[in-house]
Amino acid sequence: MIHVHPCYSGRHRPAFTPGDNEMLHTTLCDRLKIRYPIILAGMAYAGDHALAAAVSRAGGLGVIGSGNLSTEDLAREIDAYFKLTSIPPGVNVFLKDPESPAKAERACRMGIGVLFTGIGNPAPVVRYAKDAGILLIPTVATVRHALSALKAGADILVAEGQEGGGHIGSVGTLPLVSQVRAAVGDRIPVIAAGGIGNGAQLAACLMLGAVGAMMGTRFLVAEECPVHDDLKSSLIAATIDATTITGSFTGFPMRCLENDFTRAFQEMEKAKPSIELLMFGKGKIADGLMRGDVRNGSCPAGQVIGQITCREPAAVIIERGVREACAVTERIVRGGGFNGWDGGPALTD
Repeated sequence: MIHVHPCYSGRHRPAFTPGDNEMLHTTLCDRLKIRYPIILAGMAYAGDHALAAAVSRAGGLGVIGSGNLSTEDLAREIDAYFKLTSIPPGVNVFLKDPESPAKAERACRMGIGVLFTGIGNPAPVVRYAKDAGILLIPTVATVRHALSALKAGADILVAEGQEGGGHIGSVGTLPLVSQVRAAVGDRIPVIAAGGIGNGAQLAACLMLGAVGAMMGTRFLVAEECPVHDDLKSSLIAATIDATTITGSFTGFPMRCLENDFTRAFQEMEKAKPSIELLMFGKGKIADGLMRGDVRNGSCPAGQVIGQITCREPAAVIIERGVREACAVTERIVRGGGFNGWDGGPALTD
């Protein structure tokens, strides 16, 4: 049986103070009780308890991805997370998963801090977050989806552009964040996602009106991330144009590294989408991420891969990103805006 310690309750989360990161202290930091407005994306297989805990300990919000887990497996992951830190995690549920209501209900009973949802209207799981008194944060890919999620009871939105890895929409991050922000106005905050991997990109999203950023691909090469070493090496070696999109016929397109599998899958899509194609893709994400089959597996990754140059702890990734974001912001503020702006030094990870 899983036992929840009282200190795991959202009411007892440790509160961080702005301190040295005053330039990056947004309302998201206050609402989530985190030091930096940086959130780990809820990635299946890759987003386990160890990576989530490392991000939380470093001042962001760690999120456990449940897409590859049963309800019982998710409960064990949450329990394992709380053995590493008392900071309540986020949990992401994939709404097309038939078990998503059961996963949401169990997770919300275990003292998590935030319930994230992806791919679909969050209505089936809203009550679990509300009953537990925690925030509900759906991911949306269009303005229409954003307004539907707001109506359903969302507290905050993640606007995810098509530059990101894994399941994506068809709109880029800049126009999506800007238009979602304009559509929802002051009714609900917006977090940006998709194509964000360094401090300058974080700062740019804040300038668009987002209150924080969600990053996934950047953390795939974190030392705490459980994906295979061969995949990490491939991500570091990859260039910005090394990804492609598969699965459009299913209605759930996915951005991943281009390889023999994606080329074969795309050829089958052109011919005649069928159950045979679905079976051809079955298990390929696990092959790519966990078994390191970078040629014949599916390896979800976003377009920030072209700027990733090394493996390092999650804390270093966050600390560098914060320093970069603060540096570029301070340069703009001290310079009185963009008058004479030359772009500043180029940032690399």
